[in-house]
Amino acid sequence: MDALKRLSPYTHWLLRIALAAVFLYHGWGKITNPGGGAMMGFRRRSGFLLA
Repeated sequence: MDALKRLSPYTHWLLRIALAAVFLYHGWGKITNPGGGAMMGFRRRSGFLLA
């Protein structure tokens, strides 16, 4: 139990890293594909900002 109590200040980082991985996985295709935003009706510039 002491080990878990020592790690408790850092557990939010595990959740943040997992969430960032999900966002990167689903957004990477929109960033690297030049027409990725066009399929959703966005211009290239705004599609890059929204991805």
